[in-house]
Amino acid sequence: MVSIRILILGSLTIDIIEGKKLKGGPAYFCSLAAELLGVEYFCCGIKPWGYQWDQPNGEFMMAEGPMFEHRYVGSERISNLIAAPRIFKRDIPNLTNYDIVFINPVYKEFDYELVKHIASRRRVVIDAQGFLRQTHGRRIVIMKAGKAELELFNRCWVLHISADELSAFDSIPPKPITLITYGAEGSRLIVEEKEYFVPAYRVEGDQTGAGDFFIVIFAVRYMQNDDPLEATLYATAATSLFVEGVIPRNLKLARTLLSKVEKLIDQRLRALRPKIKEI
Repeated sequence: MVSIRILILGSLTIDIIEGKKLKGGPAYFCSLAAELLGVEYFCCGIKPWGYQWDQPNGEFMMAEGPMFEHRYVGSERISNLIAAPRIFKRDIPNLTNYDIVFINPVYKEFDYELVKHIASRRRVVIDAQGFLRQTHGRRIVIMKAGKAELELFNRCWVLHISADELSAFDSIPPKPITLITYGAEGSRLIVEEKEYFVPAYRVEGDQTGAGDFFIVIFAVRYMQNDDPLEATLYATAATSLFVEGVIPRNLKLARTLLSKVEKLIDQRLRALRPKIKEI
């Protein structure tokens, strides 16, 4: 198996759900996927002062935020920004030490020029969410992708868009491999001029962080086997175990778990394969 090193530009968050403070953020959930796969990783981002849980490997600037409050109305998540993150101002590690860079802001904490600099030198995976968020009062809403955002997205290797963010686009950026995730429904893979729909493996559980977990599994598997559709299937199967809680939300416990869940991942992958639809 190809050895891969990844750099994660993402923050840790405090998420308030039903009055309870919980750990969260792309840095955490991307790192959890890296720990599961046994991939060497390093994070750069923001950490709120009140963050008290297990922390991934990396360097974090301290700030009041990011802190969010989430509530659910049916399957819809309504989010309020309680405290915004600072702009990340520290130097990033030497890019030549990494094969993939994941850029997953929660709320505009990474400068666009930094993103362009990285994308000109390394394979970059961008999560669109944090580039498209703005606030109406405190409520998080999705803005229309402007020229600056579209320029960034077209520079990346892989672009992740959730169903909630599709309204930001008049058309899908043509250059990157694009994965659109629809939560419990599945995902759409767009690569070159082909499109595939991969259904989710249906389970009950907590979907918080599933998109971040999914995209790291996908990109690492794609680097290893050069097959984007198979990588999507593998990521779908693995993410179902994450949502179900078979893969715990604990960095230390995830480190030795892959060998114990590989058979389950393979079983679910094989169950999903006949259900793929070419669009």
